Amino acid sequence: MASERTLLAYLRFNFTLVIAGFVLINFFRENLYVWVGVVLVPVGVAVTVGGWFRFRSRQRRIRAPVPRPLVA
Repeated sequence: MASERTLLAYLRFNFTLVIAGFVLINFFRENLYVWVGVVLVPVGVAVTVGGWFRFRSRQRRIRAPVPRPLVA
């Protein structure tokens, strides 16, 4: 359950970055704000991709069979 919550946290953070980027691009016309917005959108997408890969690797490790010790 913790890995799902972590994935959802990544998604919330992604949406925050992407929305902030679009707000800066659309509502501010100064050059610096537009460029910050242009940078925030792909960073948000990258956060989602990184979070997804981390979630998948954790899920594989959780579901991997546990080797049992040999009993003599």
